[in-house]
Formats: sequence, C-alpha cells, structure tokens
Amino acid sequence: MSEKQDFTKLSQVEPVKKYAFVFVCQKGNLEIESLLLAASLKRFLKCDYELIAAIPHPIEIFGKPRTTTIDSLKKMGVRIVDIYNDIVPKKNFEKRHLVANKYPCLRIPTDADKLIFLDSDILFYKDFFGDIRFSIPLNLVRVGFLGASMYSGIYKEIFESMGIELPSLLIRIEKENKVTYTPPHFNSGFVAIKTDLAPKLSKYWSDFFKKLEAEKTLENPLHTDQIALALAVQKMNVPYEILFLDRSLNNPSFFHYSLLERLKNRVKMRELAKYLAKELPEIKELVRDHPAWQFLLN
Repeated sequence: MSEKQDFTKLSQVEPVKKYAFVFVCQKGNLEIESLLLAASLKRFLKCDYELIAAIPHPIEIFGKPRTTTIDSLKKMGVRIVDIYNDIVPKKNFEKRHLVANKYPCLRIPTDADKLIFLDSDILFYKDFFGDIRFSIPLNLVRVGFLGASMYSGIYKEIFESMGIELPSLLIRIEKENKVTYTPPHFNSGFVAIKTDLAPKLSKYWSDFFKKLEAEKTLENPLHTDQIALALAVQKMNVPYEILFLDRSLNNPSFFHYSLLERLKNRVKMRELAKYLAKELPEIKELVRDHPAWQFLLN
C-alpha cells in the first residue's frame, strides 16, 4: 500500500452495481470443481451478476473439458470464454505453470463494474447480496502463515530486485501460537477488482511472474504466483483492502477448501457439495474417472 496514495478520493470508491465472477474450467479434476462452484454461485448469488468460465489454451497442453461439462455450465447461464496462457512452456511443463491461467481471466471483457476471480476449489454457501467492501477498487485475501514465514527477512531483497519499493505496512499472521510479519502478500485464489483496472493488474502480475521465473529469484518456485501478485499490487498503487479470510466457516460467503480432504472433513460443506452434485447429472460421469470424488454420490 503506497504512502503516496490519497485514500480520501471518493471518486475511487463507487458502489458496485454488477459483479462478474470468473473461474477456470480445465479438463479433469477442475471440471468437477468448476461445476460445483458454478452451481453454488447460481444458488446463492442474490445480486446482479454474470458467471464466466474460462477455458485455457493451448488445448494440446491443457486438454478440452467434456462437452457435457460445457453444456451443464451453459444451462446454468455461465458464459464460456477461451483464454490463452502465454506463459506455459510447450516443453518442460510443470504444475506451477497452471497458475498462469488466471492472468488472462482478468482481461475478459464484461459489462460488470467489479470482476471477481475465484479459484475453482471454492464453494459459496450462503446468500450474497453484494458487499459495501467491494466498493474499494481492489480486494484481496492475505497469504497464509507458511507462505509468509518462508520469505521473512528477504522481502526487501525480492522487491528491490524487481525494481519495486518495499511497502512499509506489515501484516501480523498467527498460527498455533506462532507469529510472523509480512509486507502485503496475498493468496491468489481470490482477486476482486474494478473491471477497468483488471487488465492492468493482469499485465503487471503476468510480467512479474515471468521475470521471477526467468531470474529464478525464489527458492520455492511454487510461490512465484503469490509474490508476483504482491509486486503487481504495489505497482498498481490503488486503494485496496485485505480481507481476513481463512478456510474456516467464518468466511463472509464462501469456503475455499484448496485440498479435497478439507472439503470432505467439513460436514456442512461436504453435504452442500453432495446436494449440489445431485442437481448435476454430469458429475456421475466425471466421478468415474476421479474416484477421490466418489463421496459426492454416497
């Protein structure tokens, strides 16, 4: 958060009239997650909204979702949009490159005035009528304890290597009586931004990811995406809010399970997923190829 920013400019804080919720639908496991997310959004959104499923290309790398999956999304009123991941290498492809699918999601045209990118492993579980907090240009979720603690003491070096001034703001993060402090550093599974600002964030985020990758800046390349987002937000220099969201049921409207075991171990969320799956006959076909999701049909 830049100290140069004037946070009294009310012109930058406008009520949200319409939301666009964007998520990636990729062949395989993400098809199940995408269907459940879309079904939960359809059930609980009570605001003016648009749903968008982004299909990543090149298809020869990411595969093509089943026709039944696409048809099911369309029946729920989801707009299907092809996106292109220009970061993923055709050779030496690694799982970490999948995160780059989210960057073009922020460039999808929409008439909504707030675009919210969601990881596919999220379920909305209660009514969402809109939230005054989304009047702020940018809303993000803080990084978890592990991600923050890994880079304690070297943030300054990382930021300076990218030509970005390290923000003076520090965030306190606790876990099991352990405490760490981090500059603004975010989980990239939830990004809510004013639509007119989204393409710029997409560019900065993508550019920093490429630069961090090329220079092999980070010891653990799996965190490149999150560090790149922190750098992009600092460069954006717009008012933002850090939402306090974790994987508990205290989230305002949604549950980010990240790992399938977390979904299975939360009784209310597991039962919601099973209920939503009953309304999606396409799920049965997908579960046959993904036995770990068999609990949806029990």
